[in-house]
Amino acid sequence: MLIISKFKDYYDGVVNTMGVDKTLVYMRNTSEISPNKYPTVFNSESRFMMLGNHRNYKYKYITRSNCDYFIIGFCGKLYVGWKLSENDLVNITYDFNDVKEYFNVKNFRGNLIDDIEYVTNYDATHLFRELNTPIFAYNYNNYGKDKLSINVNLNKFDFYKIVDCFTAFQEIQMYLGGVLGVGEKETIEVADKFKIAKHGFDKWSFRKEPKIKI
Repeated sequence: MLIISKFKDYYDGVVNTMGVDKTLVYMRNTSEISPNKYPTVFNSESRFMMLGNHRNYKYKYITRSNCDYFIIGFCGKLYVGWKLSENDLVNITYDFNDVKEYFNVKNFRGNLIDDIEYVTNYDATHLFRELNTPIFAYNYNNYGKDKLSINVNLNKFDFYKIVDCFTAFQEIQMYLGGVLGVGEKETIEVADKFKIAKHGFDKWSFRKEPKIKI
């Protein structure tokens, strides 16, 4: 797989060990998608908002300023992650137990586990195909604004915690060539008369030529 991009991601170095297949090109151009194309699975009004609304009187107030969530779309699957901030330090995790431990909260308002499972079990194949990308990211930041971008830099989301560099490279390569059909040669239908001529036959090869009357 040949990667053409303006940035480097954590799996790029794998190409030096596997070689470059120039017939399969990944044009890794990052761009933002219009909000009206967001599927319901990214509905910020009903997913994970309790992280910004829950008050634990014994410990501390959970606000959007110290806990943002995001969803990574990677080769057909969705992954939920959180950015936990404190004293200018940011910890990125994909484990909800880390979130509970961070805030020292035993119970969150609403059934957050069901929401997480809804996202991770969601079949997003149609979305990957519509966006024509193996990678995208949905962010909900502490300003209450959401954003969906394709071909993002996974290194910024510590995605190596989920998929190692070699597996990431291979899965992207297979997803591009398989599901998205990148690198497939276009099939051109050739008329029968040209197929016959190509093999040395003419229109009389399978019939008798008419006799010329004298």
